[in-house]
Amino acid sequence: MFPVPLKYNLCVLTSLSIAIIHLLLLQYWQQEYDYNYRHWRGEIATFRVQINKIMTTNLENYLSEELENIYQDAVYIVTEKTGLDQSVFSENSCYSLLQLLDKNWLPR
Repeated sequence: MFPVPLKYNLCVLTSLSIAIIHLLLLQYWQQEYDYNYRHWRGEIATFRVQINKIMTTNLENYLSEELENIYQDAVYIVTEKTGLDQSVFSENSCYSLLQLLDKNWLPR
């Protein structure tokens, strides 16, 4: 069993990763948008609620440090899932941590 801080780090890291994956799908996968956008928005909301419930200053600092790595992994996963070219996505995270944690924010 992981010590509590490491367990929370992994939980928050995974939840943020999944939220970013769904934000990228929502923003870029136009071919599936009409069929899936409600599901993607629901997943984003679910993971944001989970993250915000256990968020601490230390976890926020950890996510800030890891955001680019999390984003790059999410882009990889989305390109594999969708067949979209990696060049479609921003090279660096196009989302700030504040945006990712804001329950009311979605990309245009």
